[in-house]
Amino acid sequence: MQTNTYWRALRAPLLALCFGVAPFWILVGTSESLTVNGVVVRESQFNLAGLVLGIAGVGIAFRVLREGGAWFRLLVAGVALPVAAFQIAWSIELVTRDHINQVFGRALPDEPEYNGPGLARLHATREFAHQIDADTFRRRLSEDYTSVLTYFGSHKRYAKACHEGKLRVEESLVQIPDYLHKTVRKKIADSVAERLSRHLFPPCNPDSSETEMKKVPEIILQELDFLRLLTDIYQRRFVEPSTQNTEVSLPTGDPLLLAVQAGNPSAELMLASYYFQGEFIRQDYEQAAYWYRKVIERGLGNASDPYYKARFAEASLSLGVMYENGYSVPQDYEQARDWYTKSAETGNSSAMYQLAAMYETGHGLAQDDDQAAKLYIKAAEKREPRAAFKLAMMYEEGRGVKRNTHRAAELFLVAARNGNPTIAKWLLQPSEAGNAHAQYALGVLIDENKSGKRDKTEVAKWFRKAAEQGLAGAQLQIGKMYQRGVGVTKNEAQAAEWMLKAAEQENANAQVLLAVMYLEGTGVPKDEKLALTWHLKAAAQDHKQGVFNLGYQYVNGLGVPKDLNKAAEYFQRAKTLGHTSGDNALREVQEMMKPDSDTL
Repeated sequence: MQTNTYWRALRAPLLALCFGVAPFWILVGTSESLTVNGVVVRESQFNLAGLVLGIAGVGIAFRVLREGGAWFRLLVAGVALPVAAFQIAWSIELVTRDHINQVFGRALPDEPEYNGPGLARLHATREFAHQIDADTFRRRLSEDYTSVLTYFGSHKRYAKACHEGKLRVEESLVQIPDYLHKTVRKKIADSVAERLSRHLFPPCNPDSSETEMKKVPEIILQELDFLRLLTDIYQRRFVEPSTQNTEVSLPTGDPLLLAVQAGNPSAELMLASYYFQGEFIRQDYEQAAYWYRKVIERGLGNASDPYYKARFAEASLSLGVMYENGYSVPQDYEQARDWYTKSAETGNSSAMYQLAAMYETGHGLAQDDDQAAKLYIKAAEKREPRAAFKLAMMYEEGRGVKRNTHRAAELFLVAARNGNPTIAKWLLQPSEAGNAHAQYALGVLIDENKSGKRDKTEVAKWFRKAAEQGLAGAQLQIGKMYQRGVGVTKNEAQAAEWMLKAAEQENANAQVLLAVMYLEGTGVPKDEKLALTWHLKAAAQDHKQGVFNLGYQYVNGLGVPKDLNKAAEYFQRAKTLGHTSGDNALREVQEMMKPDSDTL
């Protein structure tokens, strides 16, 4: 057959095929889409060109098939007829992408990437679960189960609609425990149903599939680990409390144990710490030593691990404590010193303190105040409160260092501001012996709620004792307490007396507070000139509030002739010193200085 004959035979069916295919790239009609939070949730399109050309294609193909002819002519027409018919259905949305995906399925995204719970959150959750009461616990479980079941409901609906019901999380894992009261279970179920009724179903597309089939299951798996921990602790504390006192180890399936079984060194360290401290499980020094050694051994061949140094430091420190005290190992001071030294060499301040204490007391080592002081100094620089306290006492007594009460005072405050109930007990001895710096530091520690009991009366007691010995910082603090009536009966006259004592010792904070009292006439007779005097003294020390207040006095003519230029000068200086209101005050004064200002 000649080429012309082929062309005449194929011309009509090929034209029908083109009419069926071309409109996929041609739109003559309307298109509309709805996007929510950046995701297309509904898309509609009416293609007039597709409808017209599709009808034409069907007509031509049907005519060719009815006329008959060579086999290849009929084959092309047979292909063109369903293509053109599909084009008609596609153009008027009788068939959509969702219909195609439901028939042929959709590629699943990668499996969820979840490698276990975050250990810090796991520990915090465990602490929380052991502290709250039953009602608070049930509320927490209700909230968490509602969240997880809502996520799972969304995942399940999407999997059913778009992935033939293939779930990435087993449904049995998200069942509400039977031991929760039926009213709690019903409340969770109702809340989940209500949330899912308002949930906007995502379209079956790759982005939504990535979210619903990969990221959402990751969230579910993570939250299930924490829920598993919570439900187990709830059961032990409130459903079967008799097991609480006999608990020796963590229950099988605990997320921490699963992480340990997977070889996670941070989990091994946490488990060792639990055994060492008797925290959440029965104290077992033998198990603690085993896991501490495991942590150290695991890291020896993996120096590139960025967290190995910190884990090594903590494990070595704990082993040092165990050897020093003979916890499940023979008491061995040389071993203790070696482990402390290894930990201290990594920069661990607690190990520095422990090693220094051995030198100071001669406990297992030759007594050496000089060596102890050197180690205490290094640890105190890292704000280790015990080291700061011990070093303060050495400065007070001139042991290992030259006597320096000013440095001792600074270190007492470092200990207080980074302290705990132990430091409070240590500070009590020199405080009761009359050490003003220790008394002040003890007041600060109690005031900052680091002693285990916040008692404002006790705070006032120690501040007053230190103030009576002439300590300016304590005089300022007891003055403020009298001013506010905190820990003592409010007495503004007493407040002014203590402020004056501190101000006369060049305490800039006291000078500013006293100046304000003179401006307002609280606790002292109103005297704007005296206020100016004390503000000037504070400003001479670059006290930003004192400088700012001087600007305020000059702009309002309080105790001094009104002078906007002077006010602007002080506001500018206050701004430079970092006062947050200096800039606004400066702009306002500059507006007042303009020739057309109504204020002039």
